[in-house]
Amino acid sequence: MRNSFPPTLKIKKSKEFKRVQEAGNKLFSRHFLIIADRSVTDSSRIGITITTKVDKRATMRNRLKRRIREVFRLNQQHFTKKIDLVVIARRDATLLAYEEIQRQLLGLLRRAGYLKPDKTKNRRTEIAAAKK
Repeated sequence: MRNSFPPTLKIKKSKEFKRVQEAGNKLFSRHFLIIADRSVTDSSRIGITITTKVDKRATMRNRLKRRIREVFRLNQQHFTKKIDLVVIARRDATLLAYEEIQRQLLGLLRRAGYLKPDKTKNRRTEIAAAKK
């Protein structure tokens, strides 16, 4: 597994952001809006938008971006297909711990069918059912 996040995995141009935002499927949580669309490249990519309304401090916005990218990097091999994601942070998203960011983002993607089911969660459910 690679430890870097190459530029080819980032959506950078406003034209690419607009394409995903216009054609993509919108997924909502309390702190994030994810817009997902099929990828036009041979890999999944991510674009992140965090405005000053979310937090005026650039350090906090950049920390949140790094955490979102890390969730994407560690889980991109679990996507069911190649997709482009635009993640838009909402108010108070910078206050979240990494685990909560991960839970919200992966939960949205899993419910929408973009992520393979979590086998460890199913295994826990099976074990609990067997004990009853």
